[in-house]
Amino acid sequence: MCQLVWVLSRAYRYEKSLIINVINQLLSTRNIKFENSEVLRKTLCHYIKGNGDFSDYLIGEINKINRSRTTYTFDKKAGKHQLFTPVK
Repeated sequence: MCQLVWVLSRAYRYEKSLIINVINQLLSTRNIKFENSEVLRKTLCHYIKGNGDFSDYLIGEINKINRSRTTYTFDKKAGKHQLFTPVK
Protein backbone atom coordinates (compact mmCIF):
# COMPACT_ATOMS: atom_id res chain seq x y z
CA MET A 1 0.00 0.00 0.00
CA CYS A 2 2.86 2.36 0.80
CA GLN A 3 4.37 1.75 -2.61
CA LEU A 4 1.03 2.44 -4.28
CA VAL A 5 0.60 5.73 -2.43
CA TRP A 6 4.16 6.72 -3.24
CA VAL A 7 3.77 5.97 -6.96
CA LEU A 8 0.42 7.73 -7.21
CA SER A 9 1.66 10.83 -5.41
CA ARG A 10 5.22 11.15 -6.70
CA ALA A 11 5.28 9.49 -10.12
CA TYR A 12 1.74 10.29 -11.28
CA ARG A 13 1.25 13.46 -9.20
CA TYR A 14 -2.23 12.44 -8.04
CA GLU A 15 -3.84 14.74 -5.51
CA LYS A 16 -4.27 13.44 -1.99
CA SER A 17 -8.07 13.27 -2.34
CA LEU A 18 -7.77 10.94 -5.33
CA ILE A 19 -5.26 8.73 -3.49
CA ILE A 20 -7.67 8.51 -0.56
CA ASN A 21 -10.43 7.41 -2.93
CA VAL A 22 -8.20 4.73 -4.46
CA ILE A 23 -7.28 3.35 -1.01
CA ASN A 24 -10.94 3.37 0.06
CA GLN A 25 -11.92 1.46 -3.06
CA LEU A 26 -9.19 -1.12 -2.52
CA LEU A 27 -10.17 -1.61 1.12
CA SER A 28 -13.80 -2.06 0.05
CA THR A 29 -13.06 -4.63 -2.64
CA ARG A 30 -14.05 -8.09 -1.43
CA ASN A 31 -11.63 -9.95 -3.69
CA ILE A 32 -8.58 -8.17 -2.29
CA LYS A 33 -7.28 -9.25 1.10
CA PHE A 34 -4.81 -7.34 3.25
CA GLU A 35 -2.68 -8.58 6.10
CA ASN A 36 -4.39 -6.20 8.52
CA SER A 37 -7.13 -4.12 6.94
CA GLU A 38 -8.04 -2.54 10.29
CA VAL A 39 -4.54 -1.05 10.60
CA LEU A 40 -4.84 0.24 7.04
CA ARG A 41 -8.20 1.84 7.82
CA LYS A 42 -6.77 3.58 10.90
CA THR A 43 -3.78 4.66 8.86
CA LEU A 44 -6.07 6.07 6.21
CA CYS A 45 -7.97 8.08 8.85
CA HIS A 46 -4.70 9.64 10.05
CA TYR A 47 -3.66 10.31 6.46
CA ILE A 48 -6.98 12.01 5.69
CA LYS A 49 -6.74 14.32 8.70
CA GLY A 50 -3.00 14.88 8.90
CA ASN A 51 -0.14 16.33 6.94
CA GLY A 52 2.19 13.35 7.24
CA ASP A 53 2.91 10.64 4.72
CA PHE A 54 0.81 7.50 4.57
CA SER A 55 3.88 5.37 5.32
CA ASP A 56 4.63 7.33 8.50
CA TYR A 57 1.13 6.78 9.83
CA LEU A 58 1.29 3.09 8.92
CA ILE A 59 4.54 2.68 10.85
CA GLY A 60 2.99 4.47 13.82
CA GLU A 61 -0.11 2.26 13.78
CA ILE A 62 1.91 -0.94 13.45
CA ASN A 63 4.06 0.09 16.40
CA LYS A 64 0.93 0.96 18.40
CA ILE A 65 -0.63 -2.48 17.94
CA ASN A 66 2.72 -3.98 18.92
CA ARG A 67 2.47 -1.99 22.15
CA SER A 68 5.32 0.40 21.53
CA ARG A 69 5.09 3.41 23.83
CA THR A 70 5.98 5.77 21.02
CA THR A 71 7.55 5.97 17.61
CA TYR A 72 10.38 8.42 17.26
CA THR A 73 10.66 10.40 14.04
CA PHE A 74 12.85 13.01 12.41
CA ASP A 75 9.94 13.94 10.12
CA LYS A 76 8.58 17.30 11.26
CA LYS A 77 5.11 16.70 9.82
CA ALA A 78 4.75 13.26 11.38
CA GLY A 79 6.23 14.52 14.65
CA LYS A 80 3.17 16.70 15.18
CA HIS A 81 0.89 13.65 15.33
CA GLN A 82 0.03 11.83 18.56
CA LEU A 83 1.50 8.55 17.27
CA PHE A 84 5.00 10.04 17.23
CA THR A 85 7.63 11.68 19.36
CA PRO A 86 9.79 14.09 17.39
CA VAL A 87 13.57 13.74 17.60
CA LYS A 88 15.08 17.20 17.95
